[in-house]
Amino acid sequence: HDIAVMISDSPDDSELIASALREKGKDAVSATSFSANLARYIIKGEKTVEFSFDKTFGKSDIIEARVSFDIQMIDAQSGTVIKNFHVIKNYSGLSRESAERTTTKSALDSVNKKLS
Repeated sequence: HDIAVMISDSPDDSELIASALREKGKDAVSATSFSANLARYIIKGEKTVEFSFDKTFGKSDIIEARVSFDIQMIDAQSGTVIKNFHVIKNYSGLSRESAERTTTKSALDSVNKKLS
């Protein structure tokens, strides 16, 4: 599914909108902390999640989530794709929800670093 990236001149508004989307279960990140030139770009992302049992602990109920993001940075003026990259993270949790939440946060942190 898509990641919503909020880019705004007003950090408060951008983070408020991103927080509201996160509360509704959407993956959203405020881009106001990124460099100012990102306002010229549209960031498009697609997230996929796969689950398996974590075999590190032998036979257990620990769930491993593998989250991957395919990201495109698009020039808002020309519509040209400027940059493509892929981020994959794996983390485990006691449930699918906790494993996905932790893994998604780590993957979004990596996306933010690659965009800054």
